[in-house]
Amino acid sequence: MDLIKRCQIVRPISKRRFNTLVKAIRAQHPWLAGFKCEPSPGHLALIAKFLNEMETLFSNDALYSLGFLHIRSYQGKISVHYRLAVSMPAEEAALLDAITGLQGDGFRTCAVCGQPFLPENRATTLGFCNLHPQTWAFFAEDIANRQPLANASSVVNISNDLAESDHQQPTMTVQSDCQCEETVDIPEATEASTEQAMPIIPFLDPAQLQQIKANIQGKSKEQFHRLDRMLERIISSGGDTRQLAILPHSWRDLIDDFEAAHPNFYQLAELLRDHFALASLGDGRIQLPPIVLVGEPGIGKTVAANLIAELLQLPFKVIDMASAQTNSVLAGSDSFWSNAHEGSVFETLAYQALANPIILLDELDKAIEDPRANSISALYQLLEPSSARAFQDLSVREISINASHINWIACANSLEHIPQPILSRMTILKIPAPTSRQIRVIAANLYRTIKASESWGDHFADYLSSQVIEYLSEQSPRILGLQLKRAFGIAARAGRTEITMADMKRSEAIPAKAPIGFITSPTKLGNEQGAA
Repeated sequence: MDLIKRCQIVRPISKRRFNTLVKAIRAQHPWLAGFKCEPSPGHLALIAKFLNEMETLFSNDALYSLGFLHIRSYQGKISVHYRLAVSMPAEEAALLDAITGLQGDGFRTCAVCGQPFLPENRATTLGFCNLHPQTWAFFAEDIANRQPLANASSVVNISNDLAESDHQQPTMTVQSDCQCEETVDIPEATEASTEQAMPIIPFLDPAQLQQIKANIQGKSKEQFHRLDRMLERIISSGGDTRQLAILPHSWRDLIDDFEAAHPNFYQLAELLRDHFALASLGDGRIQLPPIVLVGEPGIGKTVAANLIAELLQLPFKVIDMASAQTNSVLAGSDSFWSNAHEGSVFETLAYQALANPIILLDELDKAIEDPRANSISALYQLLEPSSARAFQDLSVREISINASHINWIACANSLEHIPQPILSRMTILKIPAPTSRQIRVIAANLYRTIKASESWGDHFADYLSSQVIEYLSEQSPRILGLQLKRAFGIAARAGRTEITMADMKRSEAIPAKAPIGFITSPTKLGNEQGAA
């Protein structure tokens, strides 16, 4: 039987059958030896088809001399990382198309049971059907063990059928709502969940909360309402303790995914790997040193930091340091004033349950152009864990909060205007502008991401044409997203399912004009509109 057909499954399969199919794939493609190929059960047929496509694109000599290849399916997504030993522009462009098509198919094929999504029952999580949403159980035996046996809709048959069993134990066939009809092993004992619990840390002194409650009656009406609401939100978010988000089991895959999306941020990816490998030896808490990303405008620094927060599922706060007029942006305004308000640090930590968010200091190098503003003075305390454990917001001086677990990332175009005492507290990473080849990868990934995140995404082709990707490779990473979204709209208006070169040319960004009634220099205008 054709291997691709053998790999096409319609329901969860056993680990034994899965391993047999993976071995068959490797046997059919011996040039895979030495490379990693780690598919999910539901993606076996897609990856088998992709490997066949590779053999049509490259000669045997080229395949056996591949510099690097890593194919992985995780969390419902398929990633392909490769390096060609020699330059083959035409073949590589075709390979990028094939990879984009593979990844698009992966988003719409359940990683567990291999079933494609139908428009009327499309899963909320791409890569998983609505019967297996983001499940840890990829194999029939795992799903069977997870199903409650008391479920009235389940039928359990105990037998001695050992066709799929590696061990001579009784097996059971489970037929339930998830349509798992594999014969699977019954475990001797049910193991407790090994999922790691989030560490809990002291966040503030509970006596301080009691003190505010005792003193709140003596405040003005405005202060009373502000403090009462503040206390309510602090208590509902965890009171005097907070949790620390921990690394997901697939953190290595997530970093690979990040580096694939932003290949010019390889230094940041390596730093993440080092610190997370260390964290995984302990309680898994996500803790990074303060980082400053330095590079020319428009290379994607802010977008990259946001993606890290999304992948790790951390709260994410952006503080525009270029527009910060005083220290109140970070540390709040003094309670002496009737319109006192909390700063971004207090708001980010006090009003949600996790104590290790990512806070992005955007355009840090522009924060101190006016020395009188003193907008970064709070950083001297916040970037030192020992002093950040007792951080006081100026609007709530009665409370000291533990801000020592914040993951700080700063963006800057240069280091020239950042004080040395601040830099000495941070890890400096100089981010190069992406090469044309890297922008091709970024554009293909961005197209796929936009398609996957929008309700109208399925209307369009799975991948961009080589001609459009080549065109985008000459554009700034900053405007790729804007251009692609405009091009989607242009294609939709014309009734087409593919973005053409004409669409891209029509979507080219038009330089912004200064608002009527204001006079500004082109340089200043560009700085104000650009994000780091």
